Amino acid sequence: MNASPYETVDEQWLWERGGLHDSTILAWQAQGGATTFRIKDVWWNSEGFPDYKGPEPGSLVISGSGHAPDCAPIVAKVILDAALIRKDGLMGLCLVTSEHPPIEILGDAVRWYPDPRSREQPLS
Repeated sequence: MNASPYETVDEQWLWERGGLHDSTILAWQAQGGATTFRIKDVWWNSEGFPDYKGPEPGSLVISGSGHAPDCAPIVAKVILDAALIRKDGLMGLCLVTSEHPPIEILGDAVRWYPDPRSREQPLS
């Protein structure tokens, strides 16, 4: 079992979760050099299929992100796709929703922090 409180987000991590397709962004915050997106369920893309692992809410954190664009317009929106991006020695995340242009945030690392209560208390 992984003792770390987070998982490093890479292309494989996103691929296994269907690019976060159909996951909902519950909230976002830019503070202390990090941008955080609270996600309802990273496995939602496979809900209804035999390989659905059950709900896993948590937070996507782009550390070292400095200035983040205004992400308020994508809160409560469904993700169509999420992809890792790399520019000028930085890495980050591009989030695409159906109702807003893509949002790109660059930083030092992208990590997933699962909600430790996710198995006991799924979010509604």
